[in-house]
Parts: sequence; structure tokens; C-alpha cells
Amino acid sequence: MAGVKGRSGGKRPGAGRPPKYNDCPTKVMRVPTYMAGHIRSLLDLADDWVNYAKKPKVCMLDEADEKKRKELVDLMSSMIDYENQRQRELRESAENHKLDKYMIPLFE
Repeated sequence: MAGVKGRSGGKRPGAGRPPKYNDCPTKVMRVPTYMAGHIRSLLDLADDWVNYAKKPKVCMLDEADEKKRKELVDLMSSMIDYENQRQRELRESAENHKLDKYMIPLFE
């Protein structure tokens, strides 16, 4: 409809790229550049985990993706160890200083 004013462009049903995560809404976030690859790997891993019941097949990723996932798992393991140590030190400090038990976060 060339030449007819107001009849072209605009939003059309079914147009555009299909969403990657069909079952849930998404949110745009800014992340530090050095964490972007880890965040992408985390999202891919979480997507595989959530959808495992729908498609319970074991698939091999390419070598680069497998390496990224291993790095992510190692990073998450280190972060969990750090948080456990931090919580342990907080509890010990609270016991030593007789702090109110409600001041300690409930991460147990």
C-alpha cells in the first residue's frame, strides 16, 4: 500500500524475533562486562534445568560452551564457600559479642 498515509509500519501481530524464554516474562538488566559471559552461561544452565522434564535428553555442547559452564560451576562453588565462611564468622562474632540473635541473617 505504497502512497497511502498511515497504512504502513507500526506494530504487527507475529512480527519480530520469537522470545527465547516463552514461559516467563523477562527483564532487561545491566551487568558488569566481566560477568556477562558467566550470566549468559547461568541463564543457559538454568533454562536447561527448568526444561529438563520437557526434553530429558543429554546433549553435548560445543567445547567452548562446556568450558564456560565448568568455569561458571567453579565460580559458583567458590562464591558458596565464601558465603558459608562469611556466615560462620558472623555467627561466631555474634556469639562472642553477645549480639541479639535477630541481628544474624537467616541463611542457615
